[in-house]
Amino acid sequence: MRQILERPPTTPPGPSGLRPGALSFMVDKRDHPARLEVAGEIDLATSDSLVDAVHDAMTADVQLLEIDVSAVTFWGSTGISALLRLRRTAHDEGKEVLLVNLNSWIERVLTITGLLEQLTGPPPQEVTRRHHPNRIDLRSHEPVGGQGAWGNGGSR
Repeated sequence: MRQILERPPTTPPGPSGLRPGALSFMVDKRDHPARLEVAGEIDLATSDSLVDAVHDAMTADVQLLEIDVSAVTFWGSTGISALLRLRRTAHDEGKEVLLVNLNSWIERVLTITGLLEQLTGPPPQEVTRRHHPNRIDLRSHEPVGGQGAWGNGGSR
């Protein structure tokens, strides 16, 4: 199923016919995982549209939603906060939301903020370690608890 969702911004179009800060979305559920393609700027004015689009895409049959951000031209702190909340909500429901096709600018912002791995998934060589952590208490040198890396509600 392929859907196109477009949230109309309140700003009128400029001379080129494009609305400043417009966001557009396309959902593709034909393949697994489902994919939400986002284009435009994600900021204070448009982050609610992103939240709505992710909620619309995360139907009961979707366990993993990839958000393709290759056409995102700006991603402000409000958008990043919204994505973190969405990811936490998805995790609480046993689902996953990951960013894919990052451009170099978004990758740099997520690297600087320490969110790259959290929002894009672990590098392939770290998958086993993350699901079966060997954690040792540095004082007692004893193994630590059994909740694992995601046992505290999605944060590390």
